[in-house]
Amino acid sequence: MIKPEEQFILSGARIEPFQPDIDRMNDLISKISDWNYLAILAINNAMAPLVSKKIPLLENNHLIPPEIKEQLHQAYLKTLSRNVIIYDHFRKVALALNEAGIPVIALKGIHLSETLYKDIGLRQLSDVDILIDNQDIEKCLMIMDSMGLLSHNVAKSTFIKRSSYFGHCYKMVINGVSFDIHTRVQYEKYRITSEDLWKNAVKTTLNGAPVHVLDINHLLFHLCLHLEKHLSIRTFQLKCFCDILNILITYEEEINWEYLDKLCLKYECTDVFYKFIVITGKYFDAPIPASILDKYSHLANTYNDKVLITTLKTGSSTQSGNISLMKGVDGFSNKIRYILHDTFPSPGYMIWRYGIRSRYMVGFYYPYRIVLGIRQLAVHILRKISAKF
Repeated sequence: MIKPEEQFILSGARIEPFQPDIDRMNDLISKISDWNYLAILAINNAMAPLVSKKIPLLENNHLIPPEIKEQLHQAYLKTLSRNVIIYDHFRKVALALNEAGIPVIALKGIHLSETLYKDIGLRQLSDVDILIDNQDIEKCLMIMDSMGLLSHNVAKSTFIKRSSYFGHCYKMVINGVSFDIHTRVQYEKYRITSEDLWKNAVKTTLNGAPVHVLDINHLLFHLCLHLEKHLSIRTFQLKCFCDILNILITYEEEINWEYLDKLCLKYECTDVFYKFIVITGKYFDAPIPASILDKYSHLANTYNDKVLITTLKTGSSTQSGNISLMKGVDGFSNKIRYILHDTFPSPGYMIWRYGIRSRYMVGFYYPYRIVLGIRQLAVHILRKISAKF
């Protein structure tokens, strides 16, 4: 059973709400008993800016505690100020790469925040994801290094790098802004490739910088397959569904469902793609043709209210990153191996991670790392337990 607090947040997912959304939120206000829970859930799932935007439209907004309104509004302002910094660094990097003749595909948030949400304060960005052709990666990293970005690519071990999605991702950081530079996409068993994304990419401009973005069809595939990966290990936020919902709304007239069916067959991802499309229709009233719902509704039958809300409570804002990545490793023996390599990473990683000045001191930091790992696991377990109540 979805609580009124949770329903209120789900009802605020549209960028531009329809009247039924406003009416539903108005009706729910009088039924909400725990405003603090609502605020925490909205903030943890990057939904606070969207919810805050709806409050002035609600006739009953005077019943919302002033401190809750302020918390949600501050989350919007914080997102806006943070994203202004991120977009400024993105523009500088994109312009430098463009000048060097290196094509860039802007992925997910850095694309959607400007072009879909129209207000960069509404869509939280955790980092900048870009796709670079593998043949350009060395030149790309050299340019970013010359601009003052620092590399964060010291691997814990060769096994962990090879086992992780991030084995094909280079991290560069400047002033707290992280760039995840992908050389290829990895969708596990699905057949969609980086070559397909490049072939169908569309030229555009983001914050004054010429870049490429995914076409609507491949953008939907990318979001759904990316969500599958993170949902399976409980490291997602509700904003993932907001992206899918608002794409379906904004581009409703342009979406060719017959063509999407053909692409699903080509990429062998029909079940996972339509599972998330149907879930978005079920919980967010996305505009999906009745024929699609009739054909694929069974894919979401096992995905009930409890699963959705439990996942939200234990999403990426509260989930241990190491535990999440370990869950994504296939096979029990490989998981054990991952734990050992994570607990006792390479000396180079230890020096980088803990700022150790002498290589001879590395051995003394492994017990310290084990204690931190036990504490992290305990916090994770306690949060999982609390999420059930």
